[in-house]
This record gives sequence, structure tokens and C-alpha cells, in this order.
Amino acid sequence: MATFDKNKISPQILEDLGLTRTQSRVYFELLKFGASYPATLAQNSKLTRTTCYRVLESLNQKGLILKIKKNKKFFYEATNPKNIKIVLKNKEEKIKNQLENLTNILPCLTDLFFSSESLHNIEYYEGIDKYEHILGDALKFPGEKIYTFINIKFLLVVLKGKERMMSKYINQRIGAEIKNYSIIPKNQAEFARKWSSQEYNNQQSRTFMGHYRYIDDEKIDYSIYMRIYHDRVALFDFESPKQTGIIIINQRLADMLKEIFKVVWKMSKPI
Repeated sequence: MATFDKNKISPQILEDLGLTRTQSRVYFELLKFGASYPATLAQNSKLTRTTCYRVLESLNQKGLILKIKKNKKFFYEATNPKNIKIVLKNKEEKIKNQLENLTNILPCLTDLFFSSESLHNIEYYEGIDKYEHILGDALKFPGEKIYTFINIKFLLVVLKGKERMMSKYINQRIGAEIKNYSIIPKNQAEFARKWSSQEYNNQQSRTFMGHYRYIDDEKIDYSIYMRIYHDRVALFDFESPKQTGIIIINQRLADMLKEIFKVVWKMSKPI
């Protein structure tokens, strides 16, 4: 158990116990110097009188100070500091009740979060290790389709050493019967054909394999990986210094990009 020197105790100790900064300053003054009038407390605590009166009222409600009338004037004195323990127990009980309430309403809050049309529903990730989470997010929606713009060779270079993670994801996606449609650079058509034949080597795999097409336009920048699925658009910048990614949850945006993808898909050529 930690020990304290009473000469070194400061209002900060009271803040650490849950009082506000102004409550700590006023209560500390009363503990250290005894009963006092509001004007004196305000001056010593360097607070305005209005603020001091408000703080005194809050401390009185907590049971930490007493309000005493003498000669038609009110002054205040601290109660036994053991009452702080009662305050903390009350706060603990309040937090416990709040957690129980949160547990009960969390499913509703989650539904609101995922059903919102706001573009403010953006999840931000940093670091190549977070790419696994962006991949895995699509597994929440079995039986659906994923549409991607991707540079396969570049992706495999960046993810070197994470082949097991990629293989696990592909197996999970196939198990969830999620089809993947990817548009790739023209110069990777042959590579994609060989790679996909290795990764999808049984009947179920071939049914839900990655479908690849390429387009002739060499001006498209594939270094930013885009995935469109369900009500989401995921972007991952592999070339940024911090390798950042985001997931935007917005049904209208996802629907619009799916339609754009389908138009480009019709213009593209099979590998």
C-alpha cells in the first residue's frame, strides 16, 4: 500500500480520487485550514465567488462538507475524509448501473451505427498488419460479392511473409460462399491466371474463385487497393509511409461504386 507525506499532499491527490479540479482545490483548503467563509475560500482557491458557491454546493451534496449558519452568514467546513470512500462507492455503483444499461442498449446502438447513411461512419487503420482486418471485414456478409481494383503482384510483394494469413482468408471466403471480382492491370493477366489456378484447386474453390479481368488503360493507379462490398468501401494505400487504410460504411456510396465497377467490368477483358 502506498504511503503519503501529509506535507506533500496536494489537491491533485483529490483529483485522482474523482473530484473535479475546482472541487479538489476548495475541499483541500477546508481540510488544511479548517472552516471558512465563501469569500475567503474563493480568494485562497483563486476562484470567482460564483464558481466557489457552485463548487461548495456540489461538495455539500456529496456529503464532503457541512454548511453552517452563524450570525446570519453561512460558512463551510470539511466532513471526515472517510466520506470520500462513500462517494467513490456511490460512483462505483453508478458506473456499474451504467455498464448494465450499456449492455442492454448496445445491440440497438450497433444497429444504428451500421444502418446510418452518414459518411462519418469511417474506420481508420494504420500499418500493414491491419490489412488482415480489412480483408476479414467482408467475411461478415456470407453469400455476397466483393468487387476490387487490385495490383496482385504489388500486393503479394507487400504481404510477403503473410502467405498463411492470405491462404486462411481465401479459405474462409470460399467457405462463406463469397465471390470475388477483381479488375487488374493488363500486364498481370497471365500472372493472375496462374496464381488463381494455384489458389483455387477444387470444385468448391472454382465455384467461388476470384474472377479476374483487365483493362488496357495504363493510367489507372492500382497502388491504392479498393474493395466494395455490402454497404462498405475499403481503401488501403500500400505506398503511403504508414500504409493506411479506411473502411467507409455508407450504403449509397457502396451502391454507386458497385454500378461503376460493373460498367468497367463490361469494358474489361477476361484473363
